[in-house]
Amino acid sequence: MSKYQYTENSGEISGMGGGYESACKEMVITGMDWLDNHEGANPTFDEFENMYGVTTNENDDMKAMQKVMNEAIGNEATGAMMQACTNHILHAKEVGWETYITEMEEKTKKDG
Repeated sequence: MSKYQYTENSGEISGMGGGYESACKEMVITGMDWLDNHEGANPTFDEFENMYGVTTNENDDMKAMQKVMNEAIGNEATGAMMQACTNHILHAKEVGWETYITEMEEKTKKDG
């Protein structure tokens, strides 16, 4: 079991609920674990301003991390899932997991 867990009140990544949301959370947890196991990795990619679900210029670290994220859910990730989850991982890496979860919980409270 991963040390990374979502709380009951941490809300959603996708806003889609159900199995789609469960898959997103599994992808984020898998990506966080991958980062822990690859110290010094610096996954990067570029996004388009007016297009979601398509990224470009993924470096080797990003490709490796996204590969295990996709495998964690049976290789069924959509582009939108991958982009959203990757952004959540990079943010959680930057601010720390506890802060990330607090932010997710606060957003849930705010959105009601």
